[in-house]
Amino acid sequence: MQNRKQFLKDIIKNTLAFGIYMIAFQAIMMPFLAWKLDAERNAQFILYVMIANILTVSLGNELGILHQVLTGREMGERTLPDIRYILNITSIFLGGFMFITLIILKFSIISALFLSLTVILTNFRLFIVGYLRLQMNFKAIIAGNFLYLVGVLLSIIFLNYAFLIFWLPIFLAEILSSLFYRYAAGAFFITKPDKSDDFRKVLKEFLELFSSTLLTNIPNYADKILILPLLGNVMMNAYYAGSVVSNLLFIIINPINGVILAWLSKDSVSDAKTVIKNHIKVNLMIVVLVFILNIPAIYLMTRILYKKYLHIVLTILIPLAINGVFSIASSLLKMVYLRYLELNRIKYFNLIHLTCFILFAFLGSKFFGVIGFAYGAAFSKFVLWLLYLLSLLKVKNV
Repeated sequence: MQNRKQFLKDIIKNTLAFGIYMIAFQAIMMPFLAWKLDAERNAQFILYVMIANILTVSLGNELGILHQVLTGREMGERTLPDIRYILNITSIFLGGFMFITLIILKFSIISALFLSLTVILTNFRLFIVGYLRLQMNFKAIIAGNFLYLVGVLLSIIFLNYAFLIFWLPIFLAEILSSLFYRYAAGAFFITKPDKSDDFRKVLKEFLELFSSTLLTNIPNYADKILILPLLGNVMMNAYYAGSVVSNLLFIIINPINGVILAWLSKDSVSDAKTVIKNHIKVNLMIVVLVFILNIPAIYLMTRILYKKYLHIVLTILIPLAINGVFSIASSLLKMVYLRYLELNRIKYFNLIHLTCFILFAFLGSKFFGVIGFAYGAAFSKFVLWLLYLLSLLKVKNV
């Protein structure tokens, strides 16, 4: 890395920005709705959140990552019209798909309409955050996420003293933050959506990233989806409550990932072997440290934010801690893998991960209930981490 001091400053700024968002979403909005809504309606909203996260992280967020990767190859500027074109098209299809899905899931037409618009805004926001991160414009990201927090707080005040519109907090938060990001990333929106000579190459790489990330995100979020038909509303709410610490830990991990990739995009390929070696050492230390901290953290956060589900969470404390550890560790290794190794291999890792998740979570829930389900999900996450680790250990020349 060219400047370690600046690198650490960028991580701190990005952590602050992401931390504001995660506190607004995970520590304020979701616990408030769990308190206000009945188990069935809350499970329904969690289901929406999981589906929306799977799709927007696979689309908008991955486009932002692709732009960083292309910039590292000195293709970022000339392929920006391609990126804008893909972002527009995918957002339109995403909104339509989400509306139909929500109607099938028996959301009201009004709720489906506003939540579909919300997911389009989320898709754009995730890309713009990656775009601004590449420019090292962390102040804009902090400001945008602060407005997200303001939107959540204003909505909660209204809902607490007026009447309950469960989709209002997430909708208003996305509106306020997206309006600001539209201003902050004005240069991007000036770019006309178009197809350059590199469009086919950009599209191919995007589809590689999209498919591999989709396969990652399905088990990442689908444990909270699959548990609904297998074990019911209450177990789904309890499992989500127990996962809140892992979600909050990504306050630290996601910003580090973003800054790592942004800085690796500026490093020469000759640095690869040293970078990989150092990242693996740090990763192994993180596995041990996070596991030790995760167990008391899950207990305390569940007691504070989701006390009514604490008795269930205590039965799955260990597998939830393991799941969180290897979610974090594998995401860190993935950033190094993205920079130096072939992208198309990731989809095979994720396919193995998904297969393990479906097999072991299903069998575990059938024979051991929520405990078996939680251990099955944790084991599949360990397998994904192991695949990244073994691949990076085999690297000799890049």
